Order: sequence, then structure tokens, then C-alpha cells
Amino acid sequence: MFTSRRITSLNGSKFQDNFSTEFNLDSTNEYIQTSSTYQSVFRGSWSVVAWIKAEDAQTTANQKIFGSRNSSQEDWFYVGIEQNDGGNPGKLRTYYETNNIADSGLSSDMSSSYLADGQGEWIHCIWSLDVSDNLFRFHVNGIPQGTSNYNTADIDETAFTTDINPDIGRENNNGSGSDRFDGKISEFTLYDVAMKDNDAMTLYNGREAFDHKDWSKAQNVALWFRFGDSGMVGADEGAVKDLSGNGNNGTQQNVDAGDVSGDTP
Repeated sequence: MFTSRRITSLNGSKFQDNFSTEFNLDSTNEYIQTSSTYQSVFRGSWSVVAWIKAEDAQTTANQKIFGSRNSSQEDWFYVGIEQNDGGNPGKLRTYYETNNIADSGLSSDMSSSYLADGQGEWIHCIWSLDVSDNLFRFHVNGIPQGTSNYNTADIDETAFTTDINPDIGRENNNGSGSDRFDGKISEFTLYDVAMKDNDAMTLYNGREAFDHKDWSKAQNVALWFRFGDSGMVGADEGAVKDLSGNGNNGTQQNVDAGDVSGDTP
């Protein structure tokens, strides 16, 4: 564990990542409920950025970090870890589907396995969809880990329509949870822009804590949960504060103060 990760921000104060939150399959169904569908974000380019520490990155089920599937079952996205299905497990995965074309679901895995069996280590992950060049992108610890093309004839991002808010720590499948993540998450951020290779290195920041509101893409932050460092414990326990400036606070479900720890990247 790297302790007391911090940077000096422009105003001279110290920015730190001192806490993470655990989502444990051995206990009650734990997840974070968001308060928006983020429909407009998923109608264009987007990225999900997070530090994750999986208990086991090669299980027999997909582990979804963030996702939702709407009531019509036609608009669906998630980001997470690919299951061990006899192929090359331990890869990041993105799935995206819109209701404009039947069977328009598109999924992509990173080009090679990265997460080891029984991972137990913090890694910095970025899942992106880039409408400018029709690519799924993956970055791990600031390094590009493959891309995958999608055909614009098969999908129209502008048609993405949903009435379901995504969950963190599992997928919200029309009100029911599925494919829960087993591990810890720190510094979860949703952007309304796709991250390029240079952006990934900036966000990784040499494993140092990163202030998502203090860089060139600060205006593109759609959601930012810090999981303990701002507003998860104390008088406001139960709420997860959105530091993006959009005011879309989350709600802890079956997560308590004991799940917030000083285990950080």
C-alpha cells in the first residue's frame, strides 16, 4: 500500500486520498445508488475512471464497477472486469447498447489479460467510448491496453435512452442488482469525454492523488465520488457527496462506516 498519497494543488493546499470503500460479497448487498441516469453523458463520448482493488479478478462471473440496464432492456451499459470463462480472464470490459437498432449491443475487452488471479492490488482503470473515432479504449495504470472499433451502422449513441440510474459496485438491472464487484474502490469519476493516452498518464499521476477539478478537463467531470475522503462518514453518513459540482449525490446501500478504510492506492 502506498500511504498518504498527495499532491500540491494550485492554491498550495495538500490534496490527499486517504480512504476507500469496500464492497464485500460475503456480507449484505453493498453498492452506491446514484441519483441521475446520466443519459446525456452516454449519448456521446465518455470515460469512467477509478482506482480498484479486486479481491479476485478471475472469478466465474463478471464483476461490474458501474452500470445500468433500462426497463425496455434495450439501453444498457456497464464497465467492469471480464469473467474467467476459459479464455483470457482478468481483462477490463465495456458493454454498450442503444435502442435504435435491434441487437445493437457492443462489448469490448482490453487486448490482453492484466488483472491476476487473486489480484489483491490497487490498479488505476479507465474505460472509454470515443465517438470521434468509434473506439472503445482501455488504460491501466496510465498505459494504453488496447482499443476496439465499433461500426456506426450498428449503433447510434444519440439514441441512448434510459429511466434507470446506474449503480456503483454492481449493475442496476431495471431495479435489481447483478454481477457485484468484490473489492475496494477509491476516487470514482465519470467524464463526458473520452480519455486519450496523454490524459490517462495525467490521471494516473504516478500513483499520486489527483484532483479531478484542477486540470484541463475539469469542466467535463459529470460525477466524482471520493469514497470516504469527502462526505461518506460523520454527520452526513449515508450520503455520498458528488464533488463534480453537479449536485448528484449518491446513497450508500448497506455500506456503513466499517466499510470505509485507510487502504488506498
